[in-house]
Amino acid sequence: MLVVRNIVAIASSLVTALSLLAFVFGPSLIIVPAAIISLISAIGASLFVTGREVSQLDRVMLGAPNVLALTGVLGLLLFVESGLVRFVIVIFISVLQSAYLTHLFFFLHVPSRYVPQTLQTVVSFLQLLAIFSLSTATFGLILMTRISLLILLPIYALFGGIMLYHTLWVAKLPEDRARKLTFLGTMMLLQIVGACIFLPTSLYVNGAIVTLTAYALFFVFQVSPADPHLLKTSKRATLLATGLFAILLLSAPWK
Repeated sequence: MLVVRNIVAIASSLVTALSLLAFVFGPSLIIVPAAIISLISAIGASLFVTGREVSQLDRVMLGAPNVLALTGVLGLLLFVESGLVRFVIVIFISVLQSAYLTHLFFFLHVPSRYVPQTLQTVVSFLQLLAIFSLSTATFGLILMTRISLLILLPIYALFGGIMLYHTLWVAKLPEDRARKLTFLGTMMLLQIVGACIFLPTSLYVNGAIVTLTAYALFFVFQVSPADPHLLKTSKRATLLATGLFAILLLSAPWK
């Protein structure tokens, strides 16, 4: 059974890659089926790899980064014009998905082969990719379709809240504190999204601004006075995010 789960993890990544390539380069008639197939493959593989040995909440939380990142990438690909960039994005998310499912498999079922911190590293990449993709797609929809912000913000709040809660869940914060911080962080992200809409920059710059904000929140919300190592790491992450934020604003093309 363990061998089958490992094979499923690899096969799911191949299905995702092929579906995304069809989504990007195929005829318009197969765009929707390709997107649905890629999502079903990601969800099914995540549930199958985790197995029934864990609780239902744990299965949802363990599968969330993979599925949310893929959902965001599907939205991002709709606004990327360069074929080469689209191809790179497809390969990147496919490799990330394969790495995530493989390390998740080792973490849950073969602990002797699991390398510490690798799963957390892959999850961080998936979370940041999901935030950037969802943010960029949100700004793109507002710019291209003139859709009301009141329609998109609740959807964005749902996805952003799940990612924030997942980070706090991984950090094993108490349930009450995790919920309060998730609500606070989601409100902060929505305010940043609302403010970025009025900036005279591109949708990619706006997406990067939201991503850097989320990056800082992911670390700051995990800070505990009882863990000086995590406190030091969070300070470094915040300083890095601040520095990247300043570089981004200074180098971004302002319209």
